[in-house]
Formats: sequence, structure tokens, C-alpha cells
Amino acid sequence: AILKCLESLAAQTYNNFEIIVGYPDKSEFVQEIIIQAQTKFPRCKYLSMDASRSLGETYYYLVDFAAVEYVLQLSPEHIPLSDTVEKFVTAALTAQADAVVSPQVTLGEDGTKINLIDGCLLKLLEFNYNQDISALYSL
Repeated sequence: AILKCLESLAAQTYNNFEIIVGYPDKSEFVQEIIIQAQTKFPRCKYLSMDASRSLGETYYYLVDFAAVEYVLQLSPEHIPLSDTVEKFVTAALTAQADAVVSPQVTLGEDGTKINLIDGCLLKLLEFNYNQDISALYSL
């Protein structure tokens, strides 16, 4: 899944961004995929992560490593459309938002959807207690 995600990111209509791939350092299978990714996508940065870190610690480490104004976190199973990054950046700049998410995102364990169109970081954090959602964050 990570190779498909990277292929999609490499084909984005907006290209003023860097890709940082964090991966667990203990899996031989993951190591093989990362070697393939490094060969195919050499402009990406690859960081071996301590598998014992929590998800929050991992995100904090990656965000701290990034030298950018915004961060868009994607899990490898999320394959963005070719204009996803452009739409997120345009929405963030237009709204001067701290966070931008899709207008409707499935958040509840029961599959309920909630609108998060105001770009409010507090609302995003309040409703994202049980899972990840893809969102562009201002640093």
C-alpha cells in the first residue's frame, strides 16, 4: 500500500511539498518495501521509527522533523487523488485555517459522519479521539 500511496503523492498537481515516510524499524518485510520505495522515490525522506512509540509520539517526531508550514498526515492505505494536496493547501490558505479536513469524515465507531468544514483545530481534536483522519495541519 505504501508504494501506491507514494506513487499518488508523486503525481500530485501541487508539487511544492516534501514527503517524509516514517516506518517501523523492526520488520524485515517493511525494510524490503522501504528499499523499493527509496529506489523508486529518491526525493522522499525515510525515517526509521522506534516501533514502541505511541502514534502520538510518532506524529510529533515526524512533525518536528519537517521543515514546512503545513503537515498532511496520510496512512499508507490512504491513496490520495491527484489534486488532494492542492485542494488542501488552497483551502487552508483561503480560509487561513489551522486545520483543514474533508467536509464529511466518518468518525464514530458506529459509522456516523460529522461535518468539519470550519477548519477549527479544536473541533478536529475533539472529534478525533478514537481514530486518525487525514487533515492538513498548520505548524
